[in-house]
Amino acid sequence: MRLTDFITPEFISLGLDVRSKNDLLEKMLTLISSNQSVTDKTKLRFDVLKREKDAPTGIGNGVALPHAKTKAVTAPVVALSILSKPIDYGSSDNEPVKIVFLLAVPENLAILHLKFLSQIAKTVQQPEMRLRLSSAQSIEDILFILTEKEKVLPEF
Repeated sequence: MRLTDFITPEFISLGLDVRSKNDLLEKMLTLISSNQSVTDKTKLRFDVLKREKDAPTGIGNGVALPHAKTKAVTAPVVALSILSKPIDYGSSDNEPVKIVFLLAVPENLAILHLKFLSQIAKTVQQPEMRLRLSSAQSIEDILFILTEKEKVLPEF
């Protein structure tokens, strides 16, 4: 199972214009809530925001990874946004965020949740990958970049 099995064009947003972390999270939750695997939009919002309150998910280098293990989804759901302008996210390195993955995985798939988090972190830890993602011109470019990267990562 690969992360790109769950990232589809309708859940990728290029040039998303947001003013704050809260604005970003609300827009991404709205985007991901139309996924057919989301069974409870209110619970999903609650779980993602609760996780964010427990510990901010800005992982550094301009990347945020809000996520939750939740009963609000029946299968993993992923959204990806590339922001039009970086925003303050309260990241561990105090750098503004431009690339944001939102991940929600069913509670009973905790190991898969950790594997997806790890896969995203490994992908965006490389400066070249961050540059390629943040400068992508189309959703097709994003999907190509992510699929190409997965070819060198182990499948789980």
